Amino acid sequence: LEDTDESIWFGTENGDIYRQSQDGVTAISKPDELGSNQISVMLVQSNQNLWVGTIGGGLSLLERSIPANYDRSYGLPANKASAMVEDQSGNLWFGFEGGGSRYDGSRFQNYSLFDSHALPHNEITCLALDHRDRIWAGTEDGFVGFFRDHEIVPLRGLNSLALGSIGALHSIDETHLW
Repeated sequence: LEDTDESIWFGTENGDIYRQSQDGVTAISKPDELGSNQISVMLVQSNQNLWVGTIGGGLSLLERSIPANYDRSYGLPANKASAMVEDQSGNLWFGFEGGGSRYDGSRFQNYSLFDSHALPHNEITCLALDHRDRIWAGTEDGFVGFFRDHEIVPLRGLNSLALGSIGALHSIDETHLW
């Protein structure tokens, strides 16, 4: 993970987090600050807050050395986080094995197969922000679509059954998504 200062962030399966900058490598957290030691994904927010997604412990926010943990008891769809992205408005989007969630700074809004914001498959494996500020989601069963006005719009002309699991999405310009 690279942040705006061109520092590289590393998370280990033991729950250790390191930041490598021009000044060297710095240990950022201790495993007991996280919801789980198994780090699956990280995001440095535009305000420099560090979010850590874990396997089994949900999300951890490391802000000014005061950790906060969010899991199913806070309304998240699952405790296994797989993807994170920040949109141009500062909202955070998270992918879980149980659906997706948008965090506006005060509350989580969930998207799952079981509600009116239906996803065709609940395990979001990756998220990407495109040049038009759309959040794209890829799922375990090969679905690719984007969030618009509290609904999920599938990518037209794509046979998700032929794709298998979507491991990564990346917007390279205004018309291309890889």
